[in-house]
Amino acid sequence: MGDGPARPLVVKLRRLDVEGFRSIERLSWSPGDLTVLTGSRAGDLCAAALHISNTARGWSSFSEAFSGEPPHPAERFTDGYAETRWFARLGPPEEGALDLGYEAIIERVEQGHGWAIVYERFTQEDDFELKEMLERQGSRAVFTPAHKGPVLAGTRPPKEQVATLADDLTALGALSAFYNDKRVQPYTERLAGWRRHGRIDPSAEGAPRRFEAERVFHDRLSEDGRNLVNALYSLWDFEALRAPVLAGLRVLDPTVTGLSFPLVGEQGLTVALSHDDGRATELAAMSDEAVAWLLRGAMLCAVSPAPLLVLDAAEDGLPQGLIAPLAAMLRAASERVQVVLTGVSEALDAALTEAFAGAPEGPRLVRLEV
Repeated sequence: MGDGPARPLVVKLRRLDVEGFRSIERLSWSPGDLTVLTGSRAGDLCAAALHISNTARGWSSFSEAFSGEPPHPAERFTDGYAETRWFARLGPPEEGALDLGYEAIIERVEQGHGWAIVYERFTQEDDFELKEMLERQGSRAVFTPAHKGPVLAGTRPPKEQVATLADDLTALGALSAFYNDKRVQPYTERLAGWRRHGRIDPSAEGAPRRFEAERVFHDRLSEDGRNLVNALYSLWDFEALRAPVLAGLRVLDPTVTGLSFPLVGEQGLTVALSHDDGRATELAAMSDEAVAWLLRGAMLCAVSPAPLLVLDAAEDGLPQGLIAPLAAMLRAASERVQVVLTGVSEALDAALTEAFAGAPEGPRLVRLEV
């Protein structure tokens, strides 16, 4: 390293496949660097890497996650994914990436070689078509639609495939028993069933009142299918994560003293901020982006993070006062884990550049165009 400020490394990935990712290693792309993804495929790639990091924590770098052979023994992987050897990202059938059709995807899943992600521009009608094709073939593959986020085809129970922000926390080791939590499990099972079948109308006459309340809350406080209720509800048992979230809330409002548990009321589920003057403010008054970023900031403070941390950094609703602290937390996190970001605004990019320039030794800031 030189004595001057650290200059960002700019990399253009021309091939979105295994060989393309291996080219990153040839450019001396360090697992310790923080990477900002840009380009038309950045969102797809970030979502795929997020699920890979959540379900295969044995991988130690971004490019290794996309290589054909995991570098670690099977016991390093989470249960159910020890035999995973293959990954592909697809759009709708007419524009499937990597030149692989759904039949080939299903065949590979059936052979036990891996799993697939179907992401974005994927309508409810597409969901039904693929599900019906699986049924016609008598497929053993599980298909779990999640219209606001990735869809996994694999062999795990659907209730464990719900894409929530709490999954991000689980991947960091902060909520290792999340799905076994008896307070949360019934909720995730109902939400999984709703997403999986797509035909449930929770607002129909006779629908359970609690289900309707959950639907209302999910519509109000979710982003890309990640439900913030679950994360907030479980988060409060962990002091190491509760403190950073409260600190972030106090950046928004210095009078904040705490956060209530979700309650079912006349207007559905509510989460309220408590203030030092006795007031209570519904969290719904904050933007989804601000709430999600507060949780992600807490993730960065986890005691035992996963080796790969992937975040969609779109923060249009993020208050200006949170940008610099988050950039500093991301810079600190990159000392311990590999961080990959996409959807980065000019303001956050500038803050990251400043954070890395102030500490020339150690990880670099990498901009990867895909």
